Amino acid sequence: MRSARASSGWKCARIRAKVLAAQAGERGGPADARWLARATAWVAEVAPDWEELTGRVPPARTWMPLVDEPDLQGWLICWPSGQARALHGHDGAAGALQILRGGLDERWAPRPGAPLTPRRLQSGICYCFGPEFLHAVGNSQTEPATSVHFYGRAVAVPPAMEVAGAGAGDAMAVVHPQLV
Repeated sequence: MRSARASSGWKCARIRAKVLAAQAGERGGPADARWLARATAWVAEVAPDWEELTGRVPPARTWMPLVDEPDLQGWLICWPSGQARALHGHDGAAGALQILRGGLDERWAPRPGAPLTPRRLQSGICYCFGPEFLHAVGNSQTEPATSVHFYGRAVAVPPAMEVAGAGAGDAMAVVHPQLV
């Protein structure tokens, strides 16, 4: 069951996402990673944790759209324990994510062909990435994780495309040119 605080936070996060979509449309081109990082952090300030919002932890990775416009997509994603997304790119879109609760494991590369670098994505830190970025993300912890994601232009749901030759064993990667 939703708490009043979670319901209010969800409404506020959706309103902020709509404001950002209007700003993205006025920019006249795809949003860059730094703008997306600031946008993601602004929405993450008010977004509720998944379990607080829905009253449950789903059995598989699950997402809700915050905004779905031609110039901007935003998602609230729940990562139950053991759930992962194999190595993937974002179809040429820059993006940003911030963990609201828990943490995620990632392996990343700034572009195809570059070596993968492992790291732990921590709660409260916003990570951004450019259009050639590749990563695999998963939750190896026992507690669920909740994250907010924004992408600079509309991409297929879920907001990523599989990379040929990358399997489940290629999980976890990078995200982040230095945040401003």
